[in-house]
Amino acid sequence: MPSIKGTASVADARERSKALKSTRFPASFTKKVKLDKVNKAVMTQWIEKKVTAILGFDDEIVSSTAINLFFPSDGSKPDPKRAQLDLVGFLGEEESATFAKELWDLLVEAQES
Repeated sequence: MPSIKGTASVADARERSKALKSTRFPASFTKKVKLDKVNKAVMTQWIEKKVTAILGFDDEIVSSTAINLFFPSDGSKPDPKRAQLDLVGFLGEEESATFAKELWDLLVEAQES
């Protein structure tokens, strides 16, 4: 499936399953994060600044997407692997991997302090 900038790179369940199996994820993605122990306002600000730095301009939609992937409003637990794959269409493969790893490491560290 060709990737179009600005769309989710894994649109259906089969593609997502295939991407989850074929993509190498950082070991830190196996660690669980309890979002109630994390300062959401600080992390939201970090996400917005990082997305702006990667894209070179302020994009509220991409920032909101990233925030919602890592801080789900439905109360579910964040899935860093899914988030990384979903951000590929917006940030690019390499950038989304780096972004997801840096953010997940920050979340893990924030819940422990």
